[in-house]
Amino acid sequence: MKGSIVLLRSEKYVSAEVRPTSQGEASVTDRQERVPGFEQGKLSNLKVTMIGAGGLGGEIGEGLIRKGLGWLNILDGDEVELSNLCRQKFYEEDLYRNKAWCLAKNLRREAVRKSTSITRNMRADCETAYGMPYAPGKSC
Repeated sequence: MKGSIVLLRSEKYVSAEVRPTSQGEASVTDRQERVPGFEQGKLSNLKVTMIGAGGLGGEIGEGLIRKGLGWLNILDGDEVELSNLCRQKFYEEDLYRNKAWCLAKNLRREAVRKSTSITRNMRADCETAYGMPYAPGKSC
């Protein structure tokens, strides 16, 4: 299957939207909407595929989801190990499970928009994406 990324398994999460609880209260994205030139609508319609659900992927994913990203697809073929718990966005119940699956599950709590979609994919054909061979059980 050269020339394409192959998604072998995926699941989609849609989060609940966070709304102001009282009249006059600022929206959840109020502060970023005050930045000159920032357009929340563009971010809300943006689709991002993130390769890697470890330390950097967890932080980047959380930031994007909290800011109202429209769609996040996470690719990682690795499993959560005990040594990941102190430095990555995983918990004891995530041990020995796929990182992409667990990060997607853990990030859905962070989403601030009802229409934010988080998909998680166990494996990808990394050779076609980055010219590297894919080794089962190893991270892309």
